[in-house]
Amino acid sequence: SAKPPLNGPARAYASSFVLGNKAYVFGGASDNGMLNDLWSYDNIHGWQPHTPLPGNGRGVAMAFSIDNAGFIVGGLADGNTPLDQLWLYNSVDDSWIPATPALNARYYGTAFTLGQTAYVGTGYVGGVSVASFEEYTPGALDCEGIPGGTALPGTGCDDGQSTTVDDMWSSSCVCAGQVLSDEWVLRQ
Repeated sequence: SAKPPLNGPARAYASSFVLGNKAYVFGGASDNGMLNDLWSYDNIHGWQPHTPLPGNGRGVAMAFSIDNAGFIVGGLADGNTPLDQLWLYNSVDDSWIPATPALNARYYGTAFTLGQTAYVGTGYVGGVSVASFEEYTPGALDCEGIPGGTALPGTGCDDGQSTTVDDMWSSSCVCAGQVLSDEWVLRQ
């Protein structure tokens, strides 16, 4: 069945990745140039805007996801400038983090993941079509999906509940605290 259209500008050459039960659509080319916006779609909330990627908009970029993080790599900026940049999108706090650039400024390529490793390949490098692939493995992701981050099992967190104390990340990356117990005691 038909779904509602994206609320943002019309576009071509956008990139997409999936995190949990949300599909994300990033950037692409509009009639007014390259876009840096990010939208998510799910069947309950429809289309929702998110924090735009800092800096240049881009189209024909590759995208993939690992754990709780979405990644955008390469593409073309306005003026058809090839990019090697890799950006990590953290859906927990709706933010972008620059990561290690790709080996080549690639565009019109493809990306996929196998386990915790991403493969980015084919497309164009230096204006020439290629069959090569690059492999990317992020540093250890913390419980918020940040490579090398500090939200590790056994460290403090905030579960957002006013009825808990001593909130900590569990070994399965669940933030939870000890429930405060109220009780009445009869003292005589």
